[in-house]
Amino acid sequence: MAKSISLFTGRVHDTNNQAVKENQVVILNHTSMAKWVVYKVEHTPKWGYTCHMVSLSEPRFNTATIVAPLREKFGIGWYYDDENPEFMDAFEVAILRQQAQQKADAEATAKSKENERREQVNSIDDCSFNSTLSNTIIKQVTVMLNELTVAKQLTLSFF
Repeated sequence: MAKSISLFTGRVHDTNNQAVKENQVVILNHTSMAKWVVYKVEHTPKWGYTCHMVSLSEPRFNTATIVAPLREKFGIGWYYDDENPEFMDAFEVAILRQQAQQKADAEATAKSKENERREQVNSIDDCSFNSTLSNTIIKQVTVMLNELTVAKQLTLSFF
C-alpha cells in the first residue's frame, strides 16, 4: 500500500523502506537546492515512513514521504546523498527545531489575533450595516408615505 510510482521516470518508491535517518542532511531540489535536516522519522502502516525536516537556511518545518538518492535525481523533489551522507549533531538539530517552533508559534499567534480582529470588524460592520440599512429603509418608507398622503390630498381636492 505504501508504494509510489513516478509517472515521469517510471521508478517505484517503496515508502516502507527507510531511506534516511534522523539528523541526516537532505536536499530539496526546487528553484534552488536548499539543505534540510531530518529531525524525526515516523512509520505508519498506511503511508510508510514520513520524514519530518527543518530547514538549515531559515527556521521552518516540512515533511516528505519520498526521499530519493541524489544519484537518481530527476526534477523537483527531496534527495539524500547516498554516497557521502552528511549528518548533523543532535544538539544543532534541536536548536534548529526550537527556532522553527518559535517562528511557527509566533505565526500562529499572529494569525489568531488577525482572525479575532477580523471577527470584531465584521461584527461591528454587520451591526452598523444593519442599523444603517434599517434607517435607510425607514426614511424611504416615510418619504413614500408622505408622497402617498400628498397624492391622496391632491386627488381629493379635484373632486
